Amino acid sequence: MPLYNVRLTTLCLAAHLGTNTPLFQVTLKKDSPIEELHKAKEAAREKGGTIKHEYTLIKGFTVEYPDDLVQVFESSEHIHVEQDGEVKTQ
Repeated sequence: MPLYNVRLTTLCLAAHLGTNTPLFQVTLKKDSPIEELHKAKEAAREKGGTIKHEYTLIKGFTVEYPDDLVQVFESSEHIHVEQDGEVKTQ
């Protein structure tokens, strides 16, 4: 896993403490048009999601919304969705 993903997840986990709604990392897959990321943000908001953070180093964002709405993004060939979780080191 690239180092920036570990840092990204750690930052989002810290921002997530104290809420009951899961957070998800949404990133644009390599060589996909940026418009697909904009569509994903729009779809998340339309379905009741809240954009918690937008990233500049990587093309992506963190969204907070119920598990059942993730299917909207998983079906896209341009978008990768991963639920935020605890980061452990050995």
